[in-house]
Amino acid sequence: MAKIIIRETLKEKGISIKELAARMGVTPSAVSQLLANNNLSVSQLERIAAAIGVDVTSKASLLSLFQD
Repeated sequence: MAKIIIRETLKEKGISIKELAARMGVTPSAVSQLLANNNLSVSQLERIAAAIGVDVTSKASLLSLFQD
């Protein structure tokens, strides 16, 4: 569920995996591995949200990530 919402948000904002990786200071491969993980931690979700430029407290769809 989390991966789908993150990927949808990236698509909505026109942000590629490569660009997300650059914003996070990691490699695109690391982002792909992170998104393949079915058990993202709260800190990982917050880091991704910050890199995407989304406030997790105001985006209901991202808040649902914490319920996975």
